[in-house]
Amino acid sequence: TGDVPWAGDVGPETRMRVQTEFKCRDAVTDVALTRDGRTLLCAAKDGGLSVFCLHLMRQVRRFTVGTLALSSLAVLPPGTGPGPGPVVLAGSFDNCVYLVSADSGRVLQELSLAHDDAVTCLALGPDAAAFVSGSWDCTVKLWALDKAGGISRQAVGTLGEHDSAVAGVA
Repeated sequence: TGDVPWAGDVGPETRMRVQTEFKCRDAVTDVALTRDGRTLLCAAKDGGLSVFCLHLMRQVRRFTVGTLALSSLAVLPPGTGPGPGPVVLAGSFDNCVYLVSADSGRVLQELSLAHDDAVTCLALGPDAAAFVSGSWDCTVKLWALDKAGGISRQAVGTLGEHDSAVAGVA
């Protein structure tokens, strides 16, 4: 990420810079880098997931995931997802979490109604064996990932003591 000094910051300025420099079609809601720092993934309000090659500084793929805006992304480490290329978790305003191949755009798994309201944020555990999702439904849920990168169908745990929507998890 040395060639991309702003890559670690995903605040509003970064999202606007990505939207402008890479000419994204709609407002950027989240960005994520692959672990090797070569690929930038951008989630957008129109449900689009854009894949950019940072070496070429251009978009190499774009596809639509789900039916509403994407809110959040988390990239699985190499070798933990199904398939050879980058695999990403994508949270959506359609209450779902998607497991998506960044190479093909194919949805590998869909957690339909992962929450009772929009999924607002995702964070991958340090060993990529689990991730958490937060939502406007005031809950944080813990999900297991198997060694092949599949997501458990039921949440492993739920924290529902929040008084308002969950805006971020880490």
